[in-house]
Amino acid sequence: MKKISYLLLLTFFTSSISFARVQYSSELEVDGEELAIGNFLNWSTSFEENSEVFFVEKSIDNGQNFEVIGQVSAAGNTQKGKEYRFLDLNVIDGTVWYRLRQVDLDKTESFSNVAEIEKLVVNNLVIKDINTIEVKKEFVVQLESFVNGTLEFVLTDNQGTIVMENGQNLINGLNTIVVDLENEPKGNYKLTMRMDKEVEILNFMKIGDEIMEKPNVASKNTKRE
Repeated sequence: MKKISYLLLLTFFTSSISFARVQYSSELEVDGEELAIGNFLNWSTSFEENSEVFFVEKSIDNGQNFEVIGQVSAAGNTQKGKEYRFLDLNVIDGTVWYRLRQVDLDKTESFSNVAEIEKLVVNNLVIKDINTIEVKKEFVVQLESFVNGTLEFVLTDNQGTIVMENGQNLINGLNTIVVDLENEPKGNYKLTMRMDKEVEILNFMKIGDEIMEKPNVASKNTKRE
């Protein structure tokens, strides 16, 4: 499991130009066990004025240097509470540090305090990328493995029924897992991947080709009375 420590965010941000403010309603909560595939960050605001975007920044050197790993659009102006979420898929062993860089509409910037998460269990698998969460034919997962080994994966539908079971030998490095859903019905699916005691779970949806399913509006086959 992962050891998590919390640090409070700055209470509010101010700008001398636009008087933009963002007040957080709670601490920046970093929970590495929320999802099996990465570190799940969530934070909330009690109100926002002229806020534009939150940049999520990450450090692997004791919070000395940060790099942007993603962004979440802010509410702009709201007197109501709003919750935000961000998933960091690229999780490494050891300790990482996160902070928010909040940017106002006038480009004024302010930073939150730093939240630290220590990963105590060594993971041999890291999910680097997926092609989509709305699948038409294939669900493709890019995995990085730090050891050679056998990956077993099970695909289940939203009723929990096993649709597919398979295995694949992984090399030390990048690997591609392809799940063929071309002949499967539309709906929600869960892919459970296991190597030794390590388990990774991904949820996605099989959708239809809406363009092909819709009638051709330019068709001349429409009968006229």
